[in-house]
Amino acid sequence: MNHLAFTVEDIALAIHHFKQKGIHFTSGEPKPTLEGGRMILFYGPDRELLQLVDRVKS
Repeated sequence: MNHLAFTVEDIALAIHHFKQKGIHFTSGEPKPTLEGGRMILFYGPDRELLQLVDRVKS
């Protein structure tokens, strides 16, 4: 398994929430997804790679 992804409604709000909990992300800003959404990666407590994804709203 490469990573585990979680879909969020508002990536900026989710990033803010996790930063307040002490989470450090692998990049300073969300990156674009192939589908036009945005995503950001971070490591879980056992060094598993986790991803937050804000999908394109239709």
